[in-house]
Amino acid sequence: MHNVIMTGSRAMLLAVNCDSSAMIIDSHSHGNDGAIIACSQPGCIPLLAQWLDAMMDDNWQQCLTVATITKIVYF
Repeated sequence: MHNVIMTGSRAMLLAVNCDSSAMIIDSHSHGNDGAIIACSQPGCIPLLAQWLDAMMDDNWQQCLTVATITKIVYF
């Protein structure tokens, strides 16, 4: 499952895998470091959300909230 996280002028992709692990992927590359911001082990998605909320607050002074979720389907 893939969802887009949007905050201010930033967009990130939340990819949830079949094994209940997840990755937060930035919408652009970061030089040689790639674009993966963070990932979680299977079953640890709530901890990933807590980390993302704290990171957003520390760096961007914005809180993680859920407004709408739209499923993205690739054909």
